Parts: sequence; C-alpha cells; structure tokens
Amino acid sequence: MDLTNLNTGSNDTKSSPMPIRDKNDPQNYFVHDAIDRTYYVINGEWSLINTPGVRVVKEFDGAPYHELYFYIRIRRRTLAYGINLIIPSLVISVMTVLGFTLPPEACEKVTLGMFIFILFCSSFF
Repeated sequence: MDLTNLNTGSNDTKSSPMPIRDKNDPQNYFVHDAIDRTYYVINGEWSLINTPGVRVVKEFDGAPYHELYFYIRIRRRTLAYGINLIIPSLVISVMTVLGFTLPPEACEKVTLGMFIFILFCSSFF
C-alpha cells in the first residue's frame, strides 16, 4: 500500500484525510468499522469509550478516492480528579482557615502561611 499525506490529530481533532491506495486492486480491501483493541493497555487515568471508524468514498474527475476517518474517544476517570485536584484543594483551604484561627503572636502562624504559599505555588507547576 502507498501511504501519503499522513497527518495525526488528537482529542477528536479532525485532521486532513489519509489517502490509501492499493497498487494491485484499489477496490479489493476491507475497512473495519472500529480500531482493533488487541494491543490496548488499560490506563489508570483515562478510560477508552469507543473507537469508531468511517469510510467515505468521493469521486474526483471520475476516479473514486477513499477517505478513512478514525476517532478515539476517551474519558478521564473520576478517581484522577479526586486525587489530583479536589483533595489538594481541600487540604490547602483547610490549612488557610487554620492559619486565620491561630493567634497573631504565634510564630507558627508565619511558618504555616509560608508553607501554604509554597504549596499553592507548587500546585501550578
């Protein structure tokens, strides 16, 4: 097969078509309606919903051109949201409220404030 103009996309981004031509017989090949998941490795952060495929045949100057579109639909697992986003935000919020409840003359208040500031800054990088 002759593969030309191979462009890749991600996250349901539509890329330009990939023309596939068989030099022997362009009409004698079969396209499955989904991507084969034989070698798919399960990920802890993402779940694979489906992998549909679409075959479109267009005629240009009397010659048929076959376009194959494959899409990969994924969803982020909720456990990843809890561990990476929600729990750290709650911990920083509780520590900030704790910093306001300490008396002004306590030296731990300044240390706690600096610790919260460092946690807040490191969560962005």
